Amino acid sequence: MSLAEILSLPVVAFLAFFLKGIVGIGVGTVAIPLLSLIIGAKQIVVLSSIVNVIGSLVMYRIDPQPASRQYWWPIAALMIIGAVFGGIALKFTPLKSFEKILGMAILAAGIWFIIWRGKQKSDSFLERMPEKGRFKDYVIGLLGGLTGGFVGINSPIFVLYFGSYLSKSPMRRLMVLILMPFHVAQVIIYYTLGLMDRQILVYALIALPGLLLGIYFGNRTFFRISEKIFGTLLGVVLILLSWGLIL
Repeated sequence: MSLAEILSLPVVAFLAFFLKGIVGIGVGTVAIPLLSLIIGAKQIVVLSSIVNVIGSLVMYRIDPQPASRQYWWPIAALMIIGAVFGGIALKFTPLKSFEKILGMAILAAGIWFIIWRGKQKSDSFLERMPEKGRFKDYVIGLLGGLTGGFVGINSPIFVLYFGSYLSKSPMRRLMVLILMPFHVAQVIIYYTLGLMDRQILVYALIALPGLLLGIYFGNRTFFRISEKIFGTLLGVVLILLSWGLIL
């Protein structure tokens, strides 16, 4: 890698985690297309999992939003189980045509979400997570894991469902909490498979300053934006994700 490419790592990390600091998701949406210009595809996936774990731990510490484990733990566990079955389905299913259909659906859903959430009043959303999950919450956790294992994207279904009844604070907190175990599992799997080498760890260390600054400024921005802008940003993330599948 050239010096310019090395210096670009913290810049990409800043942009990716600035978005995560605001909405709790979006690291892959920003990082993967930009990092593909610098490092190999496998290295991007492994590096993304490492920095996602670090970023999630930082956000877990700085976010004061209360979260009942009886609510989010089952959702996170079912998401991991769903990811296993999604990976198995990927092995036996032709994916290309399905990706384009799913991409169009996510694009339409993102546009709809921006319009729908923008019309809702702020007091129509819950300011705290429920103490316990409902059956539908658990089904969504499982489906999110299935899509994550199948096409590598799990956040759209979470945004559409949980974003329909949670305000921005519990919504961001939930995204961080349920995705963190998933990223930890990824890191363990990649380490076990021998995909995590010294070079990737060096990349993660180089990206760390940008990661921390991105979360810091993203978190500050989060507390200054309205529910409407927060919902718009979530919808924009969905639209960006859809293009990765359509193109």
